[in-house]
Amino acid sequence: MDTPVLTHVFFEPRYIQDLHLDESNIRYEDYATGRALLRDQSKIPENQLVAHVAENQRRAYALMPYSCIGLLRFLICTLSTHHVYPPVLEQLKAGATYLNLGACFAQDIRKVAFGGAPVEKCTAVDLEPGFFSISHDLFRDSAESPPARFSGGDLFDDEQEIWTELRGRTDVLHVSSFFHMFALPKQKTIAQSVSRLMRPVQGSLVLGMQLAASKKREICLS
Repeated sequence: MDTPVLTHVFFEPRYIQDLHLDESNIRYEDYATGRALLRDQSKIPENQLVAHVAENQRRAYALMPYSCIGLLRFLICTLSTHHVYPPVLEQLKAGATYLNLGACFAQDIRKVAFGGAPVEKCTAVDLEPGFFSISHDLFRDSAESPPARFSGGDLFDDEQEIWTELRGRTDVLHVSSFFHMFALPKQKTIAQSVSRLMRPVQGSLVLGMQLAASKKREICLS
């Protein structure tokens, strides 16, 4: 899978170069969902929260320098801000199979597990499983009793065990900040792979958030 190259054109440079983090950044309104989840789950005192986030942000950025890590996107539970989240959560609590694709810190799957979705029905997959180890430190939960099933996986390798196991068995698939990392031909491949993972029944749902241009064009980050 291609690793994206960062640019200083589309993102404020301080988040990419210095990973600047202070009290004003972490209190930004967009981060309210993740900050609340982090506070409630980790029980970290408010006066230690910024330093704790900064330490784990730097570790993750050293592992894979995605701009979303520099921009603190892991403090946004995007699924819970979606307008269909309430009925989706009820569906998951009733036992629907949930897959979080490109999970990174897995904040979204923690949110649904914290909301009552059965752990055994929730799976988070990322190309870099090292993010999951960091996420345990960030949220202060245990790898021995995780809030969901965590697995490494390359979506461009259909024969990996994780995909053969989930193929045709996924009821709800959440994928955010993922498709736009690839050129159009690979986006089409991803869409085909995602469709094969879904349970072939009415009501199966794919949702998420991606970056896009208002007019069709290819943007190369270099």
